[in-house]
Amino acid sequence: MTFLTAGTRLVSLDYIAGFFDGEGSVVVRFVRDGRYRAGYRVSTKVVFVQKERDVLEEIHETLGMGHLYRRGSDGVWYLEIYRREDLREFVELIGNRTMVKRDALERLATVLELLEGGVHGSRDGLERIREVWEG
Repeated sequence: MTFLTAGTRLVSLDYIAGFFDGEGSVVVRFVRDGRYRAGYRVSTKVVFVQKERDVLEEIHETLGMGHLYRRGSDGVWYLEIYRREDLREFVELIGNRTMVKRDALERLATVLELLEGGVHGSRDGLERIREVWEG
């Protein structure tokens, strides 16, 4: 499947998957937060990192999700996808096309299911999420 971006270039999902395998990462973090009953919130995101903006901009436009920004301290560009519905869609679109990070995307999908089920509201639920994520 190929998408037409705002310009006239085509960026395929296979290209995005290969780029993600090399330059991307999946992040699941447990952030201490007293506003939550279990004392932590679970932060999930997919991140692409690149020195130049152009490729990330095309990926961003093609996928239609995430936030593209440049961090001032290191001058590197980031494309972060963090909305749960966007993460689920990203896994559906890219998961079976990846080679290196397929397992991480499958574990992310399971974590997202657990979060949707509300298990993160208890210490046992957080432990279940941790077990899934750490494999």
